[in-house]
Amino acid sequence: MNSLRAALERELATRVEERGGTAELLSSEALTIVFLLDEFSARIRLQVREGDLDGEAEALAELSDKMSAIVNAAMWSGR
Repeated sequence: MNSLRAALERELATRVEERGGTAELLSSEALTIVFLLDEFSARIRLQVREGDLDGEAEALAELSDKMSAIVNAAMWSGR
């Protein structure tokens, strides 16, 4: 796990200029974003179920799910 983390940190540390000046995301960045968005929506839903958050917070989870799906689809469409 530490070697994977080190590889991701090296890749994420690469400056945009070194990537050719494009605004595209690296696959590791896209995967990290998808993971974080999925985790965010899962935690929101758990807190709504447990009563720690108002039910209206479910809209944030839905938005997070949609954003995750967009990033995930964009990542795979270029292959």
